[in-house]
Amino acid sequence: MKNITNSLNIIYLCTAEKGPSGGAKTIYNHSELINRLNIPKITSEISHIKKRKISKWNTSVKKIVKINDQ
Repeated sequence: MKNITNSLNIIYLCTAEKGPSGGAKTIYNHSELINRLNIPKITSEISHIKKRKISKWNTSVKKIVKINDQ
């Protein structure tokens, strides 16, 4: 395995819901597996976004990545 010189923190963005379902459960499982591997300098976390802020995030991400709606 290649030597990792920089830290890598994988951040999952998830909307805030009453409880995890479907895709959110998958995200929790992925994050848990990454953290359980105990690979030095690689971690994972989940950030929850309130529903009313998700459209602002979508707009910001589209501007950064330059995604067209067409």
